[in-house]
Amino acid sequence: VAVLAVPGPPGLWRGWLAVEALDGEDLLARLRRGIDAGAADARRALGAVRRAHDAGLEHPDLNLGNLFIDREGAAHVLDLDGARLRTGAVGPGRRFRELLRLERSWLRNLGPVGPEGRTLDTWIHEVYVEGDRALARGLASRRTRGAIALAARGIRRRGGQG
Repeated sequence: VAVLAVPGPPGLWRGWLAVEALDGEDLLARLRRGIDAGAADARRALGAVRRAHDAGLEHPDLNLGNLFIDREGAAHVLDLDGARLRTGAVGPGRRFRELLRLERSWLRNLGPVGPEGRTLDTWIHEVYVEGDRALARGLASRRTRGAIALAARGIRRRGGQG
């Protein structure tokens, strides 16, 4: 909510950060109670990620623990210390990499099944694009590379960890 930074000794700064406390829990905790039960929360969280990307926010550490659902059910993207705000929307390549990181977090913590018994990567991309055909094409062209990137880390989309 607020940052105050003042110069200290040469080359150093002293800073204070004021934030608003949110009451709720991260998406991982909600999904651990049941993937289908947490599907609506996951949809809202992906919507928050999409709005952040549309606004130009790059989040290099996107994972289930950095998506938060408050008591009213609103989704928030947290842990912005490494994030960057760009002019214009985040491009499809960067969006894909961040969604792949989110998928990897899901696979490692919850396994390969997505909500409603759907294939996880398909479900994530369909919810994220919300019918935007151009964005869907931009992300779909990278899906094979995503499977290869996950396999390089010893993770399979079907069957869990390698």
